[in-house]
Amino acid sequence: MFDGLQEYKQLIATWAMVIALSVFGGLADAIMRYRREGVRMPLQYFLLKIFCDLFIAAFAGVLAFFGVWHFTNSYELTAGACIAISLSGYLGGNAINIFASIWEAAIKTKTGGMQ
Repeated sequence: MFDGLQEYKQLIATWAMVIALSVFGGLADAIMRYRREGVRMPLQYFLLKIFCDLFIAAFAGVLAFFGVWHFTNSYELTAGACIAISLSGYLGGNAINIFASIWEAAIKTKTGGMQ
Protein backbone atom coordinates (compact mmCIF):
# COMPACT_ATOMS: atom_id res chain seq x y z
CA MET A 1 0.00 0.00 0.00
CA PHE A 2 2.79 2.45 0.88
CA ASP A 3 5.85 2.52 -1.37
CA GLY A 4 8.40 4.24 0.75
CA LEU A 5 9.47 6.53 3.49
CA GLN A 6 8.08 9.57 1.69
CA GLU A 7 4.57 8.06 1.72
CA TYR A 8 4.83 7.35 5.45
CA LYS A 9 5.92 10.94 6.10
CA GLN A 10 2.98 12.19 4.06
CA LEU A 11 0.57 9.95 5.96
CA ILE A 12 1.92 11.13 9.33
CA ALA A 13 1.64 14.76 8.20
CA THR A 14 -1.95 14.10 7.10
CA TRP A 15 -2.87 12.60 10.48
CA ALA A 16 -1.26 15.52 12.28
CA MET A 17 -3.29 17.91 10.15
CA VAL A 18 -6.50 15.96 10.81
CA ILE A 19 -5.95 16.11 14.57
CA ALA A 20 -5.00 19.80 14.44
CA LEU A 21 -8.03 20.76 12.33
CA SER A 22 -10.50 18.87 14.49
CA VAL A 23 -9.00 20.11 17.77
CA PHE A 24 -9.04 23.69 16.46
CA GLY A 25 -12.73 23.33 15.62
CA GLY A 26 -13.42 21.83 19.05
CA LEU A 27 -11.46 24.55 20.82
CA ALA A 28 -13.45 27.26 19.06
CA ASP A 29 -16.70 25.60 20.13
CA ALA A 30 -15.54 25.10 23.74
CA ILE A 31 -14.42 28.70 24.15
CA MET A 32 -17.67 30.09 22.75
CA ARG A 33 -19.79 27.69 24.83
CA TYR A 34 -18.02 28.45 28.11
CA ARG A 35 -18.20 32.20 27.49
CA ARG A 36 -21.91 31.90 26.67
CA GLU A 37 -22.61 29.90 29.84
CA GLY A 38 -20.70 32.39 32.00
CA VAL A 39 -20.16 29.86 34.77
CA ARG A 40 -17.13 30.37 36.99
CA MET A 41 -15.17 27.22 37.81
CA PRO A 42 -11.77 26.36 39.24
CA LEU A 43 -8.92 26.34 36.72
CA GLN A 44 -8.28 22.61 37.15
CA TYR A 45 -11.91 21.78 36.40
CA PHE A 46 -11.91 24.14 33.43
CA LEU A 47 -8.76 22.55 31.98
CA LEU A 48 -10.24 19.07 32.45
CA LYS A 49 -13.41 20.11 30.62
CA ILE A 50 -11.37 21.65 27.81
CA PHE A 51 -9.25 18.49 27.51
CA CYS A 52 -12.37 16.30 27.33
CA ASP A 53 -13.93 18.58 24.71
CA LEU A 54 -10.75 18.47 22.64
CA PHE A 55 -10.59 14.68 22.89
CA ILE A 56 -14.18 14.38 21.65
CA ALA A 57 -13.43 16.86 18.86
CA ALA A 58 -10.35 14.88 17.78
CA PHE A 59 -12.38 11.67 17.79
CA ALA A 60 -15.09 13.25 15.64
CA GLY A 61 -12.45 14.61 13.25
CA VAL A 62 -10.82 11.20 12.91
CA LEU A 63 -14.20 9.64 12.13
CA ALA A 64 -14.84 12.30 9.49
CA PHE A 65 -11.41 11.64 8.00
CA PHE A 66 -12.13 7.91 7.85
CA GLY A 67 -15.32 8.74 5.94
CA VAL A 68 -13.45 10.96 3.50
CA TRP A 69 -10.73 8.35 3.09
CA HIS A 70 -13.33 5.64 2.43
CA PHE A 71 -15.25 7.58 -0.21
CA THR A 72 -12.26 9.08 -2.03
CA ASN A 73 -9.79 6.19 -1.64
CA SER A 74 -7.10 8.78 -0.93
CA TYR A 75 -5.63 9.94 2.34
CA GLU A 76 -4.59 13.31 0.88
CA LEU A 77 -6.56 16.21 2.29
CA THR A 78 -8.61 18.35 -0.05
CA ALA A 79 -10.36 21.59 0.83
CA GLY A 80 -13.66 19.75 1.25
CA ALA A 81 -12.07 17.18 3.54
CA CYS A 82 -10.55 19.95 5.68
CA ILE A 83 -13.93 21.64 5.98
CA ALA A 84 -15.63 18.38 6.96
CA ILE A 85 -12.97 17.58 9.55
CA SER A 86 -13.04 21.06 11.09
CA LEU A 87 -16.83 21.11 11.25
CA SER A 88 -16.98 17.66 12.77
CA GLY A 89 -14.52 18.77 15.45
CA TYR A 90 -16.64 21.87 16.06
CA LEU A 91 -19.88 19.89 16.25
CA GLY A 92 -18.46 16.82 18.01
CA GLY A 93 -19.17 17.95 21.56
CA ASN A 94 -22.58 19.26 20.62
CA ALA A 95 -23.50 15.94 19.01
CA ILE A 96 -22.61 14.09 22.22
CA ASN A 97 -24.77 16.52 24.23
CA ILE A 98 -27.67 16.06 21.80
CA PHE A 99 -27.45 12.26 21.99
CA ALA A 100 -27.23 12.43 25.80
CA SER A 101 -30.36 14.62 25.94
CA ILE A 102 -32.25 12.23 23.66
CA TRP A 103 -31.12 9.28 25.76
CA GLU A 104 -32.22 10.97 29.00
CA ALA A 105 -35.62 11.80 27.49
CA ALA A 106 -36.05 8.20 26.34
CA ILE A 107 -35.13 6.88 29.79
CA LYS A 108 -37.54 9.29 31.47
CA THR A 109 -40.42 8.18 29.24
CA LYS A 110 -39.65 4.50 29.87
CA THR A 111 -39.34 4.88 33.64
CA GLY A 112 -42.11 7.41 34.14
CA GLY A 113 -39.79 10.31 35.04
CA MET A 114 -37.51 8.44 37.43
CA GLN A 115 -33.87 7.77 36.61
